[in-house]
Amino acid sequence: MSRLQDTLRDKNNTVEHRKEFSDFHKIKKKKELNKKIIKYTAICGCIAVVLGAIYVPQYFIKDNEDSIEVKLNVGAVTEYNAALKNASEEDWDKDGVINSIEQQKGLSVWNADSDGDGFSDYYELSNNLKANEKDQSLTDMMKTILKSKDEKYDMAYKVNGVVLWADDIKSRTYGRVIRTPDGGYQFTNFKGYAQFPEGTCAYRIKNGKHVKLKYRKKEDAYYIKEDELVYVYDSKPDMVNRITFFGKSFYTSDNFFTKILSGIFPDKGVIIASSRMASIDADNELAGSTVVSSVGKATYTDKINRFSANTNTLDDLVTLRSLIQNNQAVPVSFYSDKKGEYLGIVYGYTRNGDLIIADYYSKDYVGILNIGYTAETLYNGNDITQKEIFTFSGLGLNSENGDRINFLDNNFH
Repeated sequence: MSRLQDTLRDKNNTVEHRKEFSDFHKIKKKKELNKKIIKYTAICGCIAVVLGAIYVPQYFIKDNEDSIEVKLNVGAVTEYNAALKNASEEDWDKDGVINSIEQQKGLSVWNADSDGDGFSDYYELSNNLKANEKDQSLTDMMKTILKSKDEKYDMAYKVNGVVLWADDIKSRTYGRVIRTPDGGYQFTNFKGYAQFPEGTCAYRIKNGKHVKLKYRKKEDAYYIKEDELVYVYDSKPDMVNRITFFGKSFYTSDNFFTKILSGIFPDKGVIIASSRMASIDADNELAGSTVVSSVGKATYTDKINRFSANTNTLDDLVTLRSLIQNNQAVPVSFYSDKKGEYLGIVYGYTRNGDLIIADYYSKDYVGILNIGYTAETLYNGNDITQKEIFTFSGLGLNSENGDRINFLDNNFH
């Protein structure tokens, strides 16, 4: 009996020992696993920090100019009201409706189409339509015009030398294309194919870079997606790569290695960035601005009414650039119905065509006014035409909010 008890005791001790040994190994493995988890978590955390530092900044990097706002003179609203009262019988926007009538109807004295529906104020008032509420019937008007000419919306037609094939009646009605001052083509509200009068390679500009357009051989045409700025060349532009490392950029020839870098790294960043672009894009980045030698001589006389015009056509912009190229700065008045007026001086333009502005009184630099191109559709009772204009934004000003620009020089009046 004693021997049996000893055997059972030994067996129990063995089982307990094994259990203790197993528990020890379990604890040991658990500790090792925890160490591995901590190790790999730390590694993943470091990788996440590095990737975040590389890829996240691109969403927050902005031009310093975006935050600059000029201070407008609210007191100028009184001057504007007085000037408008004295010009009640004049027609500032030349739409056939005098200022006093436009005021009575709640219309803009600077815009021939106050509600932006494509019908001129004169046409809508003459036909008992509401000139301050958008009317969507311009497409019906286009259908009527096309029917009278025995045409369809998807048939080829020409605008500014470009042959167009519209995808739909809306594009046929509101779609426009203009030639920009630097030789590009700005499309507005147009979807469809376009055949250009010159060149064999067409590129749209996206984020400052050339992107090749979809090509259809049958019509020798390129596909346009609504609002796009397009440049056409006789041959395909050479490609280069811009590599940025801690804020320092350098350009390299296009090769397999740099293509991989451009595919991996973002276009913008603090630590490292890589961007593949056409050589002409790189040339534009390295190019300087065109400025006059002296800002101090730019003045305007009281003979020019600061409030009587909105000099926002492409012809106005071409005239402005010509004056700057001839070393002449131009005074400018910006006016907002709610904020008042700001007087400045345009004394140059950047490589991208944006305007360089100085304060009128101090002559000190204040910032950059961003310039875009577009066209307004207008039906005046006879045919649907387009008015080629430029848009502006920056310095707390925006033409899309109704802000007006007036170059105070006799060349514009």
